[in-house]
Amino acid sequence: MGRGLGGQAVCVARVCTEPVERSRDAGAVDADVEGVDALVADPVWGCLDNVAPPAEPEPATPVRFLTRFQGILSTAPLVGLPVKACLATDLACAQPYASTITTDAGVAAFTLYHGFLGYVDVAPSDDNPDIIPALYYVRPVPDKKVVVSEELVPTANLVKNAEFAFLTNSIGKQVKTQYGHLFFGALNCQGRFAANAVLRAEPISSDTFTYYTDAAGTPSITQDKTTESGNGGYINLPPGEVTVTLRLDNGRRIGEHKVVIRKGTITYLPVGPTP
Repeated sequence: MGRGLGGQAVCVARVCTEPVERSRDAGAVDADVEGVDALVADPVWGCLDNVAPPAEPEPATPVRFLTRFQGILSTAPLVGLPVKACLATDLACAQPYASTITTDAGVAAFTLYHGFLGYVDVAPSDDNPDIIPALYYVRPVPDKKVVVSEELVPTANLVKNAEFAFLTNSIGKQVKTQYGHLFFGALNCQGRFAANAVLRAEPISSDTFTYYTDAAGTPSITQDKTTESGNGGYINLPPGEVTVTLRLDNGRRIGEHKVVIRKGTITYLPVGPTP
C-alpha cells in the first residue's frame, strides 16, 4: 500500500501520503522534555498528552507540494485530472489558491505555503472519466523545514465508480446520490496505521453508515473500530462542513478535524494526533 514511498507511506483507502515522522524535525520534539519522556515510554500513543500546537500559517513562505494520482487497483497514472488547491474555509473551492492538471506521470504539483490547512479538489478528465470526484486533505501540513523529494512523491489511489459500487454492494448498503462520502485512515504518534480507534462524524443523517476494514482491507459494517489496516469510511454524509473526531476505544482523544463533504464526492482524510 506504500507504493511510491518505499513502503513508508500513510494510506487512506490506499490514498498514501508521506509519514508524519518524516515531516518533523528533532528540535520540535526536544522543546518539550515531558513529551520526549512520554514518547520513549510509549512511542505509539505517548504524544497524545503533549501534542505540539499547529504551525502558524505563513502565506508568504512558499512550500512545494507534490502528489501522484493513480487508480486504486492499478499503478497506472491518472493523466489529465484537473486539480485545484483550496483553502479550508472555501467549501465550494470557488476561489482556488492554485490549480494544475496531472502530468503523464499522474503528478500534481503546487506551490502552497507553510502551514497550509486546505485540501485539493480532483475532478475526472477525458482520459479518466470514471474517477469519482475527490477532496484530498493535504497531509502532512506543508512545512518550510521539509525538503520535498522529486523521487519520493506521495501516491494517492483514487476510486472509480465501479470500484465504489463493489465496496458498497459488498456490505449490502445503498448509496444515495444526494450525499457525499468520507474515507479515513487512523494514525498513531509514529504516523503509522492505528488499530482500536473509533471515528465519529457530526452531523450525519438517518441514511449514514460507517464501515471499518480488516487487516486485508475487506470492509465490514459490523466492525466497530479500526483493525491493523487503520482504515474505514462514512457513506451518505450530508454535504457541508463535517467535524470528525478520532478516539481510542478507551475514549482517549486522538484528533479532530473539520472537513468538506460534497455531493457525489469522496473526501480522503488521514486522522492523527492533533491539539
